[in-house]
Amino acid sequence: MPSIMRSGNEIRFDDARILHELLDAAGVENTFRVYEGAFHTFQLTPCPEAFASIHELGKFLKA
Repeated sequence: MPSIMRSGNEIRFDDARILHELLDAAGVENTFRVYEGAFHTFQLTPCPEAFASIHELGKFLKA
């Protein structure tokens, strides 16, 4: 099952990166995108990075 992860340089970054690497190693289709300077839950704020992240997530869910 495909997976998508989004992260800023924040508290859960290392966890997300490790999960991405483990999924890759297991042959699982996954996408990991880092939004530089973004904080945890940045998608809840009205900023361009949040809008881009939500738009990409919508495209992923429709696929």
